[in-house]
Amino acid sequence: MSLPVLVAIDTKDQKHAEELMYTLSGKVAGFKVGLEYFCKYGSVGVKHLVHKVSAGSKLFLDLKLNDIGNTVSGAIESVLENVAPYFLSIHINAGTATLTSAVKTIRSKNIATKLIGISVLTSIDDNDALRLYDDNSSMKHRVLRLAEYGMDAGINGVVCSPQEVGDLHDILSQETILIVPGVRLLTSSSDDQKRVGTPKQALADGASYVVIGRHLNQHRSEKDILAALAELSDHLNS
Repeated sequence: MSLPVLVAIDTKDQKHAEELMYTLSGKVAGFKVGLEYFCKYGSVGVKHLVHKVSAGSKLFLDLKLNDIGNTVSGAIESVLENVAPYFLSIHINAGTATLTSAVKTIRSKNIATKLIGISVLTSIDDNDALRLYDDNSSMKHRVLRLAEYGMDAGINGVVCSPQEVGDLHDILSQETILIVPGVRLLTSSSDDQKRVGTPKQALADGASYVVIGRHLNQHRSEKDILAALAELSDHLNS
């Protein structure tokens, strides 16, 4: 059985991306392809990548779309000309008009793509939020408000940090997809993430999937990638 993990393909190196996906295909739930790869190779390049994975692997195209409705809908249509990701991300703070337009565009294509809303990036902590929002709301309150706002607009799920996933799981419907980045094994550093937690705890708290990046994608050889995957599996099953 594959792990409930989406492996972040955070690289511009096409060969490395292909090797990661080929090695881990069938062993994890899927793969997250973000702006770094997409901005270099576009949707055609992403289409090429998906040929390296098994049919059951889920593609999370993490574009974090954020613009007016017409622009976002046009961008989605352009992407869908070449690839139909299982998950596609959009910033919830783009607003109701943009979110509903994006939902309508996807539904009009009669495809299975799930629209996932970005709440508050895991690189933002309370000090950053205080300067950004100029209020004294807790981070959990901000994330919950955004999540409810996005769900009201028709999105299928939310990206949140390990520190909020339990609250969202308790409050949102059971059908809500909760994708959690910012997870690190106990021996790993937090790097550029600020609101972090362990993969095991995030899943226990209700995450549908956790996103794993450096722990797996920093390795080059198949042997090292699989050894890192085994360490992650041991962590999740301990």
